[in-house]
Amino acid sequence: MRFKSWPQIYLIFLTCLLATACKNKKEVDVSHIQVNMSIERFDKEQIALTPGQVSVKAPLLKQKYGRFYGDFMESMLGVGRVNDTAYYPQLRTVLNNKDYRVLASEVTRTFPDLQKQQDQLNDAFRHILYYYPKTKVPRLVSFFSGFAVQTPVGNDYIGIGLDMFLGSHSKFYPALIQSIPQYISRRFTPENIAPRVVEGYI
Repeated sequence: MRFKSWPQIYLIFLTCLLATACKNKKEVDVSHIQVNMSIERFDKEQIALTPGQVSVKAPLLKQKYGRFYGDFMESMLGVGRVNDTAYYPQLRTVLNNKDYRVLASEVTRTFPDLQKQQDQLNDAFRHILYYYPKTKVPRLVSFFSGFAVQTPVGNDYIGIGLDMFLGSHSKFYPALIQSIPQYISRRFTPENIAPRVVEGYI
């Protein structure tokens, strides 16, 4: 019999703990726990970025978003390494792409703000800190990448791929059925952002 890895054991333990807590009629008081998480809207800066502004704005975004920016450009969007400007032409090609712009519009329409999700995540992490007070609250960054990844976990952030939460009836998901079955995409709803972020964090 093979032993499970420590992350698996931890996940099983935490799942059992949360399941037990849900059955307990007495809700724990977390009102005294201060959590002020905010979701950084990188997606809005993506949408505002035009091909003609790349050489000016890309360095500023790289400085502002740090490791997330590098991971996003290199691994999620796949336009090349960001250690120099060689990726600029490929990034401009993506920004000019019609499908990219259509997806950007849908993300804007679906998520004019993320206040509800922010409130849910603040509440979730208050509960996590109640049980694990030394927990480090992660940085949260929203983006869209053309359905590359949903909630990537980096060294100092958790990403929220908004294009993977557009709603179960989104016009985009049927075209992805070969790689994303319907039984999975039906959970790609705004309501599932907080649970997926917590799951990724665990």
